Amino acid sequence: MIGLNKTKDKFFSIIAPDLRSPFNGILGFSNILLSEYEDFNDEERLAIIKDIGDSAGKAYKLLDNLLEMTIDADRHSINTIIRNQINNAIKFTENGGAVTIESIHRADFIEISIQDNGVGMTDETMAKLFNIAESSSTNGTNNEKGSGLGLILCKDLIEM
Repeated sequence: MIGLNKTKDKFFSIIAPDLRSPFNGILGFSNILLSEYEDFNDEERLAIIKDIGDSAGKAYKLLDNLLEMTIDADRHSINTIIRNQINNAIKFTENGGAVTIESIHRADFIEISIQDNGVGMTDETMAKLFNIAESSSTNGTNNEKGSGLGLILCKDLIEM
């Protein structure tokens, strides 16, 4: 259960800024419209309502994508992503530790899970994880070297 909570916390720490941004827009624009309604003409009010709708649309799209969680990609991209995740799991798991790879064939897709009981990451490391400007490599448990770009590449492939 602790592992699931850590996974959930990490997942939400990654998506939180993407969710907060459109909701901040919705809340901000609606508060302006409510508190200063009389100060705006009809054209300005319509522009604010459009901004609220745009922000709501972005939030809905993100939520819809999170709930769907399927990807359509070529074999090479999928192989690169899986290979990188397995290599990282092995790289950061102590000798004698466990790396578990599972695939479950669902009705119209395959779900792949890669889990390890490795050393984990600090909050500071996670905050810099996908920022290429702050990308740095951490040596593995057996001093394996890396470029620090593997996860960034995987993120780009997934986003494409």
